[in-house]
Amino acid sequence: MDMKAMLIHGRRLACLLVAVMSAHVAPAFAVGAGDAGAAFGDSRYTGEAQKIPGTVHAAYYDTGGEGVAYHDTDSQNHGSGALNPLDGSYLHAFRAQEGVDISFTKFENPGIEVDDSPFNHVVPPVDQLYVGWTEPGEWFNLTVDVAHDGEYVGDLLYTSQHGGTIAIDVNGAPATGDLTLPATADLADTVAWRQWHHWDEAKGVIRLKLTAGLNRLTVRVQSGGDMNFATLTFREAAAAPDAHQAAAAMGMGFNLGQMFDNTQHPPTLAAAKPKIDAYYDRGFRVVRIPVTWTEPVGGVVIADPMTGRVDRGSDRLNALKAVVDYALSKPGLYVVLNAHHEKDLKDFTRAKVLETLWSDISDIFRDRDHRLLFEILNEPHLSNRDAMPPEHLRHMTGLAYRQIRSDDVRRIVIIGGNQWFAAAEMARTWPDLETVGGGKDPYVMATFHHYDPWTFSGDNQGDYADPWTAADIARPMQAMADWAQTVGGGMPVFIGEWGVGWQSRYKTMNCNNIRQWYAQFPRHAATMAMPTAVWDDGGWFQVYDHATDQFGNNLIDCMERGCVVAPRERFHPDCL
Repeated sequence: MDMKAMLIHGRRLACLLVAVMSAHVAPAFAVGAGDAGAAFGDSRYTGEAQKIPGTVHAAYYDTGGEGVAYHDTDSQNHGSGALNPLDGSYLHAFRAQEGVDISFTKFENPGIEVDDSPFNHVVPPVDQLYVGWTEPGEWFNLTVDVAHDGEYVGDLLYTSQHGGTIAIDVNGAPATGDLTLPATADLADTVAWRQWHHWDEAKGVIRLKLTAGLNRLTVRVQSGGDMNFATLTFREAAAAPDAHQAAAAMGMGFNLGQMFDNTQHPPTLAAAKPKIDAYYDRGFRVVRIPVTWTEPVGGVVIADPMTGRVDRGSDRLNALKAVVDYALSKPGLYVVLNAHHEKDLKDFTRAKVLETLWSDISDIFRDRDHRLLFEILNEPHLSNRDAMPPEHLRHMTGLAYRQIRSDDVRRIVIIGGNQWFAAAEMARTWPDLETVGGGKDPYVMATFHHYDPWTFSGDNQGDYADPWTAADIARPMQAMADWAQTVGGGMPVFIGEWGVGWQSRYKTMNCNNIRQWYAQFPRHAATMAMPTAVWDDGGWFQVYDHATDQFGNNLIDCMERGCVVAPRERFHPDCL
């Protein structure tokens, strides 16, 4: 393939997913109508509708021609018969007389790697047909045969030099909002034209409700270009757990602290993955990811502090999405995403900012598994440490809740108190649940933070020889349970943070009084059916050491199965 051909090939590449919507109006049709086109078939492909669940090939779009089966901005196929000149081969001639632009993955180009380059995020199949050269406003239809009624999730195999959005119609009716496809190009690739060919797979980018039998997907390009779409692999979506089912499955968990909420650790998948793996391998099944959106972290904000509008091109957002997706790829692992250190938002009661922020977050993550939970606003104290007025928090939370519900009626929403998330705050903050479903929403969960007594749990608190008792552990849990069983109507409770700030005083964790706290705390919580997430910031509250990518002490053993060390005394010099 010569350089001129490759430049032509790269100019407009954009493969069209399985059904990419555009701002243009889709042609109305009923499946089986004479003017709606028909499932593709040729000498190699049988002509049956493509199957769901299964892999749907974009290049097998329907027959029927321009305005019926597809719309393209020009009538030339820039791939088959052009970039890939007619030479008698099947791949070079594939649908060459039609306007949709089609090419295929090339692995055997002498002297240079094309679609098998080292800059790929995933390796596509060799000779994989794909749709490319897309422009906003283009669309095409795919007739599919769905096994049975249900909700289906799709992974898209694609490339995109600059990113863009797509959307999907089902049987002529819009079925998704705009679906964002991040750029896949890696500018470290010195072969400029090949930046159109860095393949990736957008996991779970599409979620569709489909009925059994024949359906037609209309794939529309909404914005952007320079994308290639090869396949969309559909699977049945897991049933959405309600709050009680989620709480029962979450068990013990951990916080990915000081990563996306602060600057202590790099906000990258590379930094998060070893910690997620380590905890997961020890049986922990929920990770809470604190995120600061509207305040600068390392000089960068993800969302506008005056409007709440999220910068969808933010590198930090893309890294966060990668971490969320990785965590959700672990079977049975739940993820809690929150708004963490939003100082001015809290100080100035920026209710509309919180509303817009959660509208965007909900939209960005709308197609993720329902094991992703949304915690509206962490510890909503003011800068002077005073509590936020309860009526302000209820109003703000209600606005955010309605935005989330407009996207997904089954996404679990988590609410908490109006200052430090202490258990005692719930009764004064939530005398009723009118702004969050009126007590009738089974997808609402309550949360609190347990650092009681602070003289023991807190950082910089002197020594750690505090003579705490089991009652100190149980008392806040019982207070929260009392609220949950009355006002909460039996709502499940999640202990989103707990721990001891031992490293604010000691370099080495060798205090049995602390070990006993870590051993007893999750067991008390389990008797109350309350899942937990230990606060692990890799610093003062360290369990996992980010410097070594290993657990930095045996507190993990204490939580998991109990721990006994010598000397066995609860209080000894290492606690003083």
